[in-house]
Parts: sequence; C-alpha cells; structure tokens
Amino acid sequence: MNDAGHIGEAQTVLALLLERGNLEAPLRQLLMKQLSQPIQEWRNTIEELSKAKQPFYLLYYNSQGHELDYKVRHAEVRFFEKRFYLMIWCEETADVENDIPELPELWHNRCLSFERIKSVVPTSGDWRGELDYVKVQLHLRGWLAKAYQPKKDDIEDDMINNVRQVVRRVANPFWLIREVSPYWEDCVIVSPESLRDRLKQKLLTLCQLYDIETKS
Repeated sequence: MNDAGHIGEAQTVLALLLERGNLEAPLRQLLMKQLSQPIQEWRNTIEELSKAKQPFYLLYYNSQGHELDYKVRHAEVRFFEKRFYLMIWCEETADVENDIPELPELWHNRCLSFERIKSVVPTSGDWRGELDYVKVQLHLRGWLAKAYQPKKDDIEDDMINNVRQVVRRVANPFWLIREVSPYWEDCVIVSPESLRDRLKQKLLTLCQLYDIETKS
C-alpha cells in the first residue's frame, strides 16, 4: 500500500497489526519503525516546495548506511516498478561520479526512496525547470515491436523494416536497464555508446559468474 501511494491506509493497517496481532519481537520492532517513518509528511512538504519552486536541503540515509545531504533545485515524484520514488536534481555530484563515470550528463540526478529521507529544509537559490536527460535510441524487435506501450518520455517512435525505433529522454540509467533486461534480444540499446557499454559490461560480468567464455 505504501508502494502504491496509499500511505494513510498503510499506516492504519500497521497500527492495527501492532495493536491486535500476536507478533514476534523482530517483526513488531520492524513494524514500529515503519509506523514512525513520516513518508507522507515528506512527500507533502516536497510537493509544496516544488510547486512554489523553492530549493531545499535534503538529508538522506542511503541503502549502504551513508548519510548524504543534497541541495535540491528540482524535484518530482515518479512511479517505477510498483512504487513511487523521488527524482531530484541536486548540486552535488561526488557521490555518483564513480558509479556512472561514463554518463556525466546525469551526475546531478538522483532517485530516492521516501522512507530514507531524514530532513527537508528550505533554502535560497534558483529552481530548475526539469531533470537532466540523455537521448537513448532503442530498437524493438520480434513480438515486442507491436506489443510495446509508449512511455511519456518517448520523443520518437517509428517502425522501419519490422524494427520499432524509439528515442526516449532518460533521466536515470538504472531504471532503463531494469526495463530492457527482461526482453533480451528483443530490445536493444543502440545509442548513446556510453549507455550501451554500461549494459555490455553487465552482460560480461554475468557471463563470468556463469563460466561462459567470451572474446577478450
């Protein structure tokens, strides 16, 4: 229910479980932590600041246990794989430069989980109109060429020689690769070369893990 954006209903269910459920201590403690997380409060605050075009500082506790602070100059809520995330444009880049060195165009973008936000404080500065993007060309083949459902960031969509050629504005390479991977040979990243190489490296690593020989 949290993932679908029904925060209030989810909090009610948690409270009922804690009140009436005969729960083991670890599960009870986990639910208590979830109940204390002000997810809806953060979302409301951020949406109000975004509507007012008001930059803000955000303190974030990432999945690796690191506390990070960002000066946010654009924010929007997006839905990926059954849940909502916060997409931001921030001034800081040092924490991702080593993660996506091949895509400096996207160093200012972050995709954050609401439950990991620790603090939001308004500040001064200029508000940006949007996130940063790179244009990505995809070739869709076979059954997927007809089955593909256009996305809101698609800016070109043409069928040429039974291959559906789609150009999309991409703000986060992680989610694009997650989308492409299940379709294997039916969905190919054609450009930019930097993103294509990123997927190649993942495939090479997978081959090594499964003892599949590849050309050096």
